[in-house]
Amino acid sequence: RRRALERCLNKITSHPKLYNDPNLKMFLESDRFVIDVKRKNKDESKGMLKSLGEVVSHATTFNKFIETDEWFDNHKNQLEILDSQLKTLMKSVEAVVRQRKDLSGATTEFGDNVLSMAGAENNKSLARNLTILGNIQKKIKELHEKQVKQDVATLENTIDDYIRLIGSIKVAFNSREKVYQTWQNA
Repeated sequence: RRRALERCLNKITSHPKLYNDPNLKMFLESDRFVIDVKRKNKDESKGMLKSLGEVVSHATTFNKFIETDEWFDNHKNQLEILDSQLKTLMKSVEAVVRQRKDLSGATTEFGDNVLSMAGAENNKSLARNLTILGNIQKKIKELHEKQVKQDVATLENTIDDYIRLIGSIKVAFNSREKVYQTWQNA
């Protein structure tokens, strides 16, 4: 979560318009963030109630949006397909991560059992080889755990970023439809 928040803040602060946003500055600099937000929301809510009333009065007259631009229609369909595929990929990656964790646990158990056998073995040569095998299994377990962390850090986070980006694009498409409806009702 910390890495995701850090990446998100880096992306936000690297954007030229968001970098100077007063809400972002308040979030990053305020020691009393909750109090500052409540104070700001009280000031802004007076104007918001008026616009909410206007929206409700126009809500009954919304026109159905019919896409006339083929480019938007094609890209919206492509986004839906990509979103579905990325969510499926995310589930698959999560399954692989779970399997690697299970494999790591099984490897640990196997290594512990081999080390126990080595301690009980009378043949010194066999006991030494079993000890080596048990220690190798522990190293393999560490590699599996490292691979799980790497998968989460790269694959899951990247896929999640793309899913969120597609969600933002969908919001932009929906905003386009709302602007059209507002324009038609004006």
